[in-house]
Amino acid sequence: MGYGFLGSRTLAIAAVAGFFVSAPLTTAQANLLSDMHAKVRVGGKVCMASHVHTGESGTVASKRAAMTGAARDWSSFTAFEYGRKWASFRASVGKRFSCTKTTGGRPLYSCVVQARACRY
Repeated sequence: MGYGFLGSRTLAIAAVAGFFVSAPLTTAQANLLSDMHAKVRVGGKVCMASHVHTGESGTVASKRAAMTGAARDWSSFTAFEYGRKWASFRASVGKRFSCTKTTGGRPLYSCVVQARACRY
């Protein structure tokens, strides 16, 4: 999953894994990664100012299931990189879904979501 040559997610995972060598991240390691990005206040939350994470679904039978899968993937990767306090998809901002539907036969859906992580 991901985009471009090797995919941005693949490169990000490799960079994080190579830098920290072990997973899951300690709180100090997650804070170090999140501190690399500018933050802004949005309501009662602190959010990444411009850094966007991506989540992708598999191919499933409904658009709703594809959107849910993409959101879960987004949360999982965000938790891996910044820790659980940043991983709430519900708290994230700037959500943009892009979904596709196969043609012919039984319709199948897949979605990609992009959003900026926030924490309370």
